[in-house]
Amino acid sequence: MQRLVAGIILPFDLRVIQGRFVLQVVLQKI
Repeated sequence: MQRLVAGIILPFDLRVIQGRFVLQVVLQKI
């Protein structure tokens, strides 16, 4: 059960972190 939850939460967390990084880069370029 924990593996299933981790499999769903971890990729989502990575996407959020990556999204924040992309936003910061885009804002810096403007």
